[in-house]
Amino acid sequence: MGQAVTVNVGESVVGVLRGHSDANGAAIPEGSSVAIASSDPAVAGVDAVTIPPGGAAELSVPVVVLAAGVTQFDVTVTTPAGQTLTDSAVLTVEAVAPGLVRVSFDLQKA
Repeated sequence: MGQAVTVNVGESVVGVLRGHSDANGAAIPEGSSVAIASSDPAVAGVDAVTIPPGGAAELSVPVVVLAAGVTQFDVTVTTPAGQTLTDSAVLTVEAVAPGLVRVSFDLQKA
């Protein structure tokens, strides 16, 4: 299972789909189909994903954050050879609390 992430409503989120071999990165072949489904599309969703010509080892997928809640993204990649690979990741979207709730102060070298 992929990483769980928590964001506030209005923040930008990108999903990264990566191909892997047993030893290192591998391209997702051209002609593969990609399905990414949100368990709660009222919270967040993604547009259709297409593998570019020549395949891709990594694809950035913009996630549209719509409302507070929790959704799981289930990803299925089916290669032209019929191999099916899956993964999932959980996104928690929190409502933005009105007003200032904290500050931070960091020191840095000039």
